[in-house]
Amino acid sequence: MRYRARRILLAARDRAFLAVTTRLLEKMGFHVIQAESGPQASGILNTESRVNMVILDIELSGEQVPGTLEEILQYSDKRNIHFVILTDYARKPVDGILEPSLIHYLEKPLDAEILHDALQRILFARFGQTRKHIRAEMDSMVSVSYPGFTQRLKVSTISEGGISLFMDNPLPVGTELSVCIEAEEGSDINVDGRVIYTSLSGEIASEMSPAISVEFTHVPDDVSSMLSGIVRKALYS
Repeated sequence: MRYRARRILLAARDRAFLAVTTRLLEKMGFHVIQAESGPQASGILNTESRVNMVILDIELSGEQVPGTLEEILQYSDKRNIHFVILTDYARKPVDGILEPSLIHYLEKPLDAEILHDALQRILFARFGQTRKHIRAEMDSMVSVSYPGFTQRLKVSTISEGGISLFMDNPLPVGTELSVCIEAEEGSDINVDGRVIYTSLSGEIASEMSPAISVEFTHVPDDVSSMLSGIVRKALYS
């Protein structure tokens, strides 16, 4: 599955948290706009019409999160933007301000899998486009073998369920192949898969789309565990 990068406004007062969370979201393929205060977030929403979600750290304004949200909504024209409130304790400080379907809560510290599942549910479930596995951008090369050929290809993204690769001459959908991924400990991970999507090179330049997307067709438990480690390393590197 392919989609244009969703735009997320991340508002947090803690700059270290802002930097780490921004990096994590970008590794997941989202476009992130940062704000360090309620007024700054409001100003961004006032000028940026393509924000799909606001993630708001409860520590942004101390105990004034309801006021912060009301201020943000004053400029957002209530465009059905979903708000995710990050808390470190079990309370819901903004009930009654928005429609319940537009407010969501996640506890800190953020877990990558929980964050991924929440974003898939909130942003993509209504379109029937949710991804089961976390997909992370990865700057690496892998060996790909298919009937009569073996070549090295640059990785775009990787997950426990598949991999996207840049390829000048995309293989046809349905092509069966084998992917060899170099693990950190020096051993190789070999996974069989099939091409489920291809794109033209011209699309890559304009949409940053991979040339081929490969779905892994058989992943033993031990290989799945190794792939999970590779994905997490890519997310936090």
